[in-house]
Amino acid sequence: MEIKRIVTGKLRENCYVLLSAEHAAIIDPGDDFESINSTLIGATPELILLTHGHYDHVGAVKALVAQYKAAKICIGMFDAELLQAPEKNMSLWGDQVVSDICADVLLHDGDLIDFLGNSIKVIETPGHTKGSVCYWVEGILFSGDTLFKGAIGRTDLYGGDSASLIKSLEKLRQLDSTTIVYPGHGLKTTIGAEFF
Repeated sequence: MEIKRIVTGKLRENCYVLLSAEHAAIIDPGDDFESINSTLIGATPELILLTHGHYDHVGAVKALVAQYKAAKICIGMFDAELLQAPEKNMSLWGDQVVSDICADVLLHDGDLIDFLGNSIKVIETPGHTKGSVCYWVEGILFSGDTLFKGAIGRTDLYGGDSASLIKSLEKLRQLDSTTIVYPGHGLKTTIGAEFF
């Protein structure tokens, strides 16, 4: 399984494509549908995995689903409302209004998602939003806007809560120190570099 990063939109959000010859899963397609689509190189997306519902992480979802109707949209159960409401997903302040996206799968802590024989584990990490989740697979964590290289997520937007974020970070701290962290913005890091 290959991992490709596409930096999207004015906020330079990281979209990740998990890729095999024929199949793909897309994490946080924030913008720039054409760039994401060209990265697929003929592979068909089966999953669109959202770490949370802010517009800069979901802006290309509609275009992807229009092109690949079988792709399932997955999001933490408490962030599904953000896909419907521009005033909650912050898109009223962005370049495009994001609304009326319906999730196919509402995720819970500990859920396992099968992709290419790998189990992608869902880790609930509220704090940046109520329904933020991270995805862990084979020693790699896709952390969305919960954890960055040298920083943590902001909590001053709709659904944000600093006490919840601290608990979520403590949960991530329990992962193996060699876990590679692919954040929603910026460069990759490791659990060890951020917590030890």
